[in-house]
Amino acid sequence: MSFSDALEALQRDHVAGLPLSRHSFQPLLHDLTKAADAAGGRNLNSLIIHTSLASDSLLGDHLIRFFTAYGSLLEASIVFSSISNPTIYTWNFIISAHTSLGKGQRAIELFYEMQHSDIRPDKVIFLCILRTCSMLGLLEQGKHVHKLVREIELGSDLAIGSTLVDMYAKCGDQEQAKVVFELLKHKDVIAWNALMSGYLQHGDAPSCLKLHENFMLGGFQPDRVTFLCLLKAHGLVKSLGKCYSLHGEIVMTGLDLDLSIGTTLVDMYAKLERLEEARRVFDSLSSRNAVSWNALMSAYAQQGNSDFAFQMFDRMKADGITQHESSWNALISGFVQQGECLLALSVFEWMQREGVKPDKLWKHGRWGEGVHVFTRQRCGIVERHDRRICAAWTK
Repeated sequence: MSFSDALEALQRDHVAGLPLSRHSFQPLLHDLTKAADAAGGRNLNSLIIHTSLASDSLLGDHLIRFFTAYGSLLEASIVFSSISNPTIYTWNFIISAHTSLGKGQRAIELFYEMQHSDIRPDKVIFLCILRTCSMLGLLEQGKHVHKLVREIELGSDLAIGSTLVDMYAKCGDQEQAKVVFELLKHKDVIAWNALMSGYLQHGDAPSCLKLHENFMLGGFQPDRVTFLCLLKAHGLVKSLGKCYSLHGEIVMTGLDLDLSIGTTLVDMYAKLERLEEARRVFDSLSSRNAVSWNALMSAYAQQGNSDFAFQMFDRMKADGITQHESSWNALISGFVQQGECLLALSVFEWMQREGVKPDKLWKHGRWGEGVHVFTRQRCGIVERHDRRICAAWTK
C-alpha cells in the first residue's frame, strides 16, 4: 500500500469514529520521508492534531525531522511547541533544525531552554551547539558550553575535543584552541585541520606549516581540508617550489578534480604571479564557481593585463555565473592595486549602470582613511571621483 493510500485509510477510520493511537501513525511516519510528499506530510500532521495526539513526542519527533528536511522551520517549531514532554531526542531534532536552517541564535536559546527543563544535554546536542558557536563566532557561549562539557566529563571525547578546537579557532582564541588540542589524548585529522585552519585565520602560515610537519610525523594522512590549508599557507609564504610539490601530491590523490581544491590552486598561483599555471588549472576544472572566476580575473587585473581581465569577466557571464558584488570588486580592486585608476572608475560606473549597488563595497570604519590614502598615495583622482574609487579599494 502506498503512503497516500495508507493515509486515506486512516482518514476514513477517523471519520468513522474508530480510535487511532500512536501505533496507527508510526508506519506512515516511517514512510513519510521516503514518500517525499510535502502535502501528504501536512495532511498527516493535521490528522494527528485532530486525533489529539499532537502532544506525543515520538510522533512529533518524526514530524520535526520531516518539516526540517523540507526547510519549513515554522512548521517544525509549531510541532515542537505542541509536544507536552519533549525528550532529549526531541530537543536534539529541534535544535539541529534551527542550526541547519540558519537560525543559530535561536538554537542557542533552545539549548538554554532545554537546560531549564531539566533535560541533560548529550554528546549530539553539545556537538551541534559548539558548531553553532563556531559559525556565529560566539566565543563566550562556546566557553560556557565547554564548561558544561567538562562538568559531565565529555572533554576527553575525540569528536567533542576536535569540535572545541575548531570552535576556539574560528572564534579567534587560537591559544585556547592550542590548549584543547594539546590536552587531547587521541587526535584525528579533524583536530589537526582545525588547529591549522586557526593559524591561517590569524595569518600565521609558518605555524600552520610547522604543525603540518608534526602531523606527518604522527603518521596521519592529509585529506581535502588539510590540502586546502597547505595551499593557502604555501601561497602566503610564497614558496613556489613547495607549491609545485604540493600540487603534484594533490594530483596523485585525485583531489585536483575537487572544485574547492582547484579554486584554491588558481588563487595560490595567482597570488604567486604565476598566471600561466593559474590559467592551466582553471581551464582544467570540470566546473567553476564565482570564486574561481574572481581569483583569475583579479590576478589578470593586478598584473596589468586588462584585456584578459575583461575577457574573463565576459566569459564568466556567458558561462552562466551570476556576477555579484564580489566579482565586480575583484575586477575593480585588481585595477586599483595596479594603479589603473581610470579603468577602475570605468568599471565602477559600469557596475552601477548594471544595477549593482556599491554600498556593500565600502569598508566600515575606514571611509576617511581610505579617501585620504587613496587620493594622496594612489592615483590622485580628482575629488569628485575619489570617494567612488576609494569604496572599491578599501574593500
